[in-house]
Amino acid sequence: MNNDAFDGVSGSYSHLYTGATIDASSTGVKNTDGVDPSVAAGPEHAALGTGSKTASAGQVYFDGYVKNVAIVYNFLSPSDDNVAFKGGLQDPRPGSAHGATTPANMLWAIDGNRDVSSNRTYGITVAHNHNYNGHGLSIGSPTNAGVRNIHFYDNYFDNIYDGSNSSTDNGIVGLRIKSGQARGGDVSNIYYDGACMRGVKDFLVFDMYYTGPSADPITYTGLGWLVPSFHDINLSNIRMMNIPANKAAGKNGGGGLTFRGLHADTAYANTQSVIQLNLDNVVADKDVALSIANLSKPVVNIGSTDGSSQSKAANATLNLGANVSLIGSSMAHGSGGILTSTSSGAGKYTTPTNTLNLTVNGSDDAGAAGDTDPAGTIVSQNAKLSLCDQASSWPVFPNVK
Repeated sequence: MNNDAFDGVSGSYSHLYTGATIDASSTGVKNTDGVDPSVAAGPEHAALGTGSKTASAGQVYFDGYVKNVAIVYNFLSPSDDNVAFKGGLQDPRPGSAHGATTPANMLWAIDGNRDVSSNRTYGITVAHNHNYNGHGLSIGSPTNAGVRNIHFYDNYFDNIYDGSNSSTDNGIVGLRIKSGQARGGDVSNIYYDGACMRGVKDFLVFDMYYTGPSADPITYTGLGWLVPSFHDINLSNIRMMNIPANKAAGKNGGGGLTFRGLHADTAYANTQSVIQLNLDNVVADKDVALSIANLSKPVVNIGSTDGSSQSKAANATLNLGANVSLIGSSMAHGSGGILTSTSSGAGKYTTPTNTLNLTVNGSDDAGAAGDTDPAGTIVSQNAKLSLCDQASSWPVFPNVK
């Protein structure tokens, strides 16, 4: 699947279904998601079309909720999100079924546990996909009607970001959950299991300031301020890698991590919301320099919590399970020490000395104190992570015309 993919090197959009090239400055170029499962405002029914002049004899009925969805075995290279589950804007039930349209009366709009088919393990699955251009396997930005119970597994991300040259950036994102103060809701029981990522600008993005507060007026939903809640988000068997060109040249790669929860502020939702992430077997290869981005990004009317002059916008808890190595080649960050390597060995963490409310529970147990390549140790003992080294795991994007 390809929707007007943007080539950051040539500065053009290439629509691979037809082979036509569209100049980036031309009108009508769309910012398009690859696959976009979105809750409806109400029950829908229509004849099923095929994209041509044929349609089903009868009508297909949809109750408005997203469930029993399988997005599998795709080649995805869009100009926006590769996949985007949009959990809003409202509960699709008729008003008489739930009374006043308030968050307390709403059901989860996207729910992998609702009406699961008897022949399937999970109600919503995103698996065995290869991703090239795109802004990630995403949830949001509207999450106000709720998103839960989605399983992402065995997905690959392959692009050209070399860790330093902005011309190779392309805005590529890996795994992502995004929301804002007037479009937030419960996002829970999300499982990312098995992901190989290389040439990706931002490996992991979990962000409650996808839009600034002033850009998220309460008229977005008409329900007032809706604070996001990201919890029971589970990441396992995730590998962040360098690109082959860098490896051949003996250069490091790079990529970013973003964990931005809400701080209580002075003019908007006035609520704190802490992102809860559970990590197991999550590694950055030794030749990848990681950065934690946006932790110190000033946000209007959000006051400092530590007495400093800089506004803060980060609330996140990382629960480290077994075999976590986020050090890579180096850890770049803003003020304060974040996931800082200690003298007891590569991959060990100190108590964070920063004041950005990033809490790290647990410690990396990648190997012995003298292990200089904890990521390599983890990979060698993990069949899923070792698959990332197989050439067959990285097919080129098919030029479908």
